[in-house]
Amino acid sequence: MKNRKLYDYFGKTLVYGASLISVVVLTLILYFVFSNGLPLLNFKIITGDNEDVITSLKTEKLDKDLLKDIDYEGVGSKRYGIAFKEENGILRVTYISKESPLKNVNIGDYLIEGNYELINDKKEMIQYSLDMGIEAFIAILDKTVEIKSLPVNILGQNSVVKTNSIFKTFDIESKGFVSKRYGVSLIDGKNLEGSNIILVEKIHPDSPFKTTSLYDSDTKSPIEEGDAFYNAGILMWDNEGNLIRFSIKDGAEKMAQALDKTVDITMLPVVLTGGGIRGSIITTLYLIGLTLMIALPIGVFTAVYLHEMAPQNKITELLRSFVDMLTGVPSIIYGLMGAALFIPLSQNIFGSNVIKGASLISGSLTLAVIVLPVIIKSTESSLDVVPKDFKLASLALGANETQTTFKVMLPNAIPGILSAALLSIGRIMGESAALIYAIGTVVKDEVSVFGNGTSLAVHIWSAMQGESPNFALASTISIIILIVVLSLNLLVKLITFRLTKKYH
Repeated sequence: MKNRKLYDYFGKTLVYGASLISVVVLTLILYFVFSNGLPLLNFKIITGDNEDVITSLKTEKLDKDLLKDIDYEGVGSKRYGIAFKEENGILRVTYISKESPLKNVNIGDYLIEGNYELINDKKEMIQYSLDMGIEAFIAILDKTVEIKSLPVNILGQNSVVKTNSIFKTFDIESKGFVSKRYGVSLIDGKNLEGSNIILVEKIHPDSPFKTTSLYDSDTKSPIEEGDAFYNAGILMWDNEGNLIRFSIKDGAEKMAQALDKTVDITMLPVVLTGGGIRGSIITTLYLIGLTLMIALPIGVFTAVYLHEMAPQNKITELLRSFVDMLTGVPSIIYGLMGAALFIPLSQNIFGSNVIKGASLISGSLTLAVIVLPVIIKSTESSLDVVPKDFKLASLALGANETQTTFKVMLPNAIPGILSAALLSIGRIMGESAALIYAIGTVVKDEVSVFGNGTSLAVHIWSAMQGESPNFALASTISIIILIVVLSLNLLVKLITFRLTKKYH
């Protein structure tokens, strides 16, 4: 009796100890994953491209042409969206845009003698008097950034009009060099080849760089934090239309100063930083869909045959033993089988000109073999728990074996089949060793079932390679996998609950 109590005590201690160790280990893993991955987890990382894109961009002019496509009388200032006509020495307003900085001026108003204080982009005062004429005034106005004093007769009353700078400024708290005009903070850096680059450390949400487009089209391509500028023909123009000479070698500080003098950028070579996992997510979804299309029908019908139709003899037991043995085969062996068997097989079926090597098809075939034992065993187990009375009642009512199997037994086993599908999806999402050989390790943004790629699990493996493993990206992908598996688990539980109520 004492020995039994002692055994029970040690047994409970081992169970509780193992449970406690499991909880502690799981907590540590989750803490590591979430502490490293959550700061990086955002919509951009999920939907963004992985590959860096080298391109050239252009910006919208900071001083828009407010007279574009406008039919007006007289001579106009594109920058201020206003037109004048000279009548008997008086400069009278004939048109003014709704977007003009000269808010209080109306059509019919006119300039009067007084103190004209017009400031250019160099903070210099531009001299003007009425006797200089309309052409001179418009030329000066198109170089003016801020109006301190503009004498105007408005609706019969002499007034002085003032404006703020036509260029917005953006404040950014940063340790880098800030261009307030473009709302961006810059720091110096080097690329993998050791060449000088300038990195975007921070960028204001309303920065003009958020509306940049490809230099040879109007396709929008906004600049983001982490992108880099490199030295390959930067074309920046100042307030007077002069080219601003600048080289990346001059550094981030000089570039910030140059940007604060820039009105228009017609070519800005940029490396748009990748790091997104959109391609890996799509690849994983393809693998899940293709694998289940292959493995589910084969696995379910194999389980139905073994459980309902096959004679219960040594051959059947041997088949079950083979299925059990498949669950213990290392994943790397499946990967070698995929490389040796399924890659040539897929090339023979679809043609070597379509499939040139590892592909999602060979990967799906490999995964189908991996998850087949899971589906077969889970489906058999679900058929085992269907009450035998259901089968006997169906046969007693005149149904044959086939009708009973597919109309009574199989529908009642659907919750178990869904569980098998869930387990398979979890295995597919978490598999990496086999896929390294079956589909390759190339992280791609363009996904094709006939090409290679990486699943989320293989992407984690790729991120951890090299001398500087990317723990943050690997943890972020791990969080996504955990969330997806948990969501699928809850969904299957809900479906199983409803189907159980329906059939019972």
